[in-house]
Amino acid sequence: MKTNSIKRQIFSLQLTICLSFFALTMPIPVLTSHFLNTHWHGINQHTLLLVSLGLYPIGGFISTPILGIISDKFGRRNTLITCLLLSFLAQLATAVAVKLSSIGMILILRFVAGAFEGNSAIAYASIADLFPSEQRKKYFGKINAAVTLGWIFGPVTGGLLTISWLHHYQYSFPFFVSALLHAIALGIIYRYFNETKKSIELKKEITEKLSLVNVILLNNRYLLKLILVGFLITLGVDSIYQFLPIFSADRYQLSTVEIGLVTSAISLSKVITGQILISNILTSLKETSIICICAVVVAATLFTIYFCHSLAVLYLCLFIIGACISMIVTHLTALQSSKFPDKHQGALMGFIMSLRIFGSGLLFFLYSLTAYCFSHNFRYLPLLFAAILTTSGALMLLCILSKKSPNRILI
Repeated sequence: MKTNSIKRQIFSLQLTICLSFFALTMPIPVLTSHFLNTHWHGINQHTLLLVSLGLYPIGGFISTPILGIISDKFGRRNTLITCLLLSFLAQLATAVAVKLSSIGMILILRFVAGAFEGNSAIAYASIADLFPSEQRKKYFGKINAAVTLGWIFGPVTGGLLTISWLHHYQYSFPFFVSALLHAIALGIIYRYFNETKKSIELKKEITEKLSLVNVILLNNRYLLKLILVGFLITLGVDSIYQFLPIFSADRYQLSTVEIGLVTSAISLSKVITGQILISNILTSLKETSIICICAVVVAATLFTIYFCHSLAVLYLCLFIIGACISMIVTHLTALQSSKFPDKHQGALMGFIMSLRIFGSGLLFFLYSLTAYCFSHNFRYLPLLFAAILTTSGALMLLCILSKKSPNRILI
């Protein structure tokens, strides 16, 4: 493939992923504000909000492995086009459901929308098709940058789109815009993206994945412990990322725009940390040391947020938490990858990603039950759980790695 053609492929993927994540993060502050400011005939507002947010990652958890297999068999381009088309229809239908305040439709469509947002996984697979393993890291970084840009600007834009002059469509208008962005992304892929997948036997792909699961669950307790502890740490990290905006909206009575700023502040900190600290300053430290230090800092910062009611302190803490999240996730992934052979890296990352998506959905449903049972004290519980999960996971990781372990698992 010619250089100009490859550059066009990469740019079209970047633009599509940026638009997709921009579109899917816009509704986060909108749904938070809508559910917390609307009376739902006696149903607990926090419970409904958390269920609606939780259905999205549950849909993704179920569909992501399936979409991966489908893209292997029918091609990346066709799968991307199908996902974007169905996402466009789901966002359009959600806009109508929000306008009608139909809670049943909203919940169903949140699950459907999550089920067809497999764009980033397919983009990573496309990069793997185009480049050898030694060049992939650079282009994975480009896709990650596109994802993060969407996370920085999407929530704030979603909040701005609910301003008063759009009163009759205050909460539904961002979903119409989200649908439009998916339509634009669909046009970009249709016009500029060519198929990257080479024809291979589907049976071979499935056999490799089953081999990986067999190794993890049956033959290697060390790697199983490493992945499960990593799952515990990311569960705590995701609890912070997903519930701090809800906590902040409750305590400080934030507007929809301000809720978006909370999410964007964490994302911006992650970008700065990834570009400066991780790339240049912390390269000499061990992954375990960085993870443990950051876990302790996260716990201390969460307690600061709990005891200090200043909005300025909140934003400072958000920046610190965003930096720690970036360092924990990056170094945890590098640590897990270093213990596994190169030929199974793709399957390993897919397995870990599926666990993390499942954890996100599980968190929402557990906290929705907690909100129903302990409505008055609910907003503090996710922060407490996050501090416990992150620090205990880091300590368990330290215990596992303090024992003699193989440098790299052989299969």
